[in-house]
Amino acid sequence: MALTTFHLFPLLPLELREEIYILATPPRIVHIQEDCEQYYEEFEEKLRTKPHQTNLHPSLTAFAFNWRRYAPVDYHSDQQTLESFGFTGAKPLRPPWHPSASTPEIPIDWLVEFPELAWEFTREGFLYSRAPIPPLLHTCVESRCTLMRNGYKLAFRTRSSGPRTWFNFVRDTLFLAFEDDSPNILSGCVWDFGQFDPEEMQKVQKLALEYASRYLLPQWNANRCQDDLSQVLRLFNNLKGLFLVEWSSKDWTEWLEECGQYPGTAMPKPRPVMQKGFTRPEPWTSVAMGEVDVLLQNCPLELVWPCGAWPTSVSGSCLTKHKHENGASACYFDYMSTFLKDGLTEYRDNIVSNSTVDALTPWLIPQISVVHMLTRSHHELISEGRLKGLEYISGLQNEWADEVGAKLHPPTVDTAFENEYWHGLQDSRPATNTYEWDVEQQMSWWMQLGGVPTTGGDLPQ
Repeated sequence: MALTTFHLFPLLPLELREEIYILATPPRIVHIQEDCEQYYEEFEEKLRTKPHQTNLHPSLTAFAFNWRRYAPVDYHSDQQTLESFGFTGAKPLRPPWHPSASTPEIPIDWLVEFPELAWEFTREGFLYSRAPIPPLLHTCVESRCTLMRNGYKLAFRTRSSGPRTWFNFVRDTLFLAFEDDSPNILSGCVWDFGQFDPEEMQKVQKLALEYASRYLLPQWNANRCQDDLSQVLRLFNNLKGLFLVEWSSKDWTEWLEECGQYPGTAMPKPRPVMQKGFTRPEPWTSVAMGEVDVLLQNCPLELVWPCGAWPTSVSGSCLTKHKHENGASACYFDYMSTFLKDGLTEYRDNIVSNSTVDALTPWLIPQISVVHMLTRSHHELISEGRLKGLEYISGLQNEWADEVGAKLHPPTVDTAFENEYWHGLQDSRPATNTYEWDVEQQMSWWMQLGGVPTTGGDLPQ
């Protein structure tokens, strides 16, 4: 029987209203960034020319396995103290932590001689995000209290500043940017989380790492790959999901602006979100990477998007080789994610069993996924490119099937097919025989044996 009436929302039972509040608040991708009180050059100048009150925070001990190799051994200070002249203070100086082999002492007068180390240890700043705040946190008292009871809180404090970002440690995903130009002395890898609070890091359950999809390449150094990711997992030690990001929204925005495509309708510009008279960036969403995303590089570039295909770290050669050796239905990303997870497990077990300094508790090895994290506008653009790529590959496969059906001799079929279709592809590629042959082999395999490449995830509704 069709409903003829609908209860007003305030008249619904409280349990239903609370359930609606949660359902109306989708999980978010929260890109955390750092804002420092001063630039490194200013910090270095101040450290060199002015008296500097330097204090070390006890939470630095969580990162000691990375920074202790920089600590001095048998250091003797030449700096004179009041105690050497017979003066005593009312309160003795208390070290920030008890020095040991795993957490050695960092003398302050030694630290100020090394500005880069001092910057990592003592700089002041805060962590923030431009991710839109869930609207129901600011709608009414009831909706705000409901969300807070269900895990939404201000999070990501630093050693010098309180938390500023609304985050749900169970539902939301923390996004860390790739920073290969930073020393990252505390984090020990290309993602800088050295200013995060260790207790909060242990609460994060879903983590996304920019450009980490490169670790799915077979030729990537296994030890480097496992070491980088283990640095992350050792501190974010309760993760349930680790997302290796291929394309991110900030890269697509920069790329499209460089191409000058935003003024036209073919390239949709991210839609800002209006909040109280000012705009906020469009929220990011996550979609699984598909095999077709890799093969778009082998399609005529002008066919897929007006300014060509954005490259992927996973090469078409690796993808096609895997499919050829394991069957057309074998998913490359599932296989490599499992392979990487097994490698991280073995690497962790070796570290834990061979550690002579730290008493280590094995950290969790989460489920690994390869994704794009983009705005809805960018996802719509990818969906359009995927469809064009699939239509192009399907057209080649149908043409090949028609030629084979005509019972032409295979070498004749191959030559005729190349003459008709390969000319445009060659024009889009560098003039190196090795590269052309590699791409040609890939396309020949997909036309003859490849079937339909996977498209990845669908655009979130």
